[in-house]
Amino acid sequence: MILSLCAALEVPLMIWFGWLATRGDHGRLVLVGATTSVAYYAVTWFTTDVWQVAAAQVLNAVVISAVMGVGISYFQDLVPGKPGAATTLYTNTAKVSAMVAGPLLGLAQHLGYRSAFAIGLALSVIGLAFLVAARRLH
Repeated sequence: MILSLCAALEVPLMIWFGWLATRGDHGRLVLVGATTSVAYYAVTWFTTDVWQVAAAQVLNAVVISAVMGVGISYFQDLVPGKPGAATTLYTNTAKVSAMVAGPLLGLAQHLGYRSAFAIGLALSVIGLAFLVAARRLH
């Protein structure tokens, strides 16, 4: 039920982020999503009640809407003139992350379910660092 709340919030947020993307910097919107991801995983790691997890779904919906909704446009901005290469890079990155997620979820099962949020937090911080570094280079 809680994940359904996130899905319900994603639709209007994706429309809103799509509108923002037509007027602004794609990289900044993805950076907002990455920063919100750090906040989401930090909040969920420390939750103690179900209502807190439900409230955190607003953050999760922002992450999904910003990163998944604007991410491909951001990659295309990074590789101008090669939209096919940018799209392939984006989709391959998603596939690699799914392959890495399997063993990490197995590790989280061994360590306890809260460790999944700690791992998500660590990976979000690393991803945010890469995005910040890429903005400085670009």
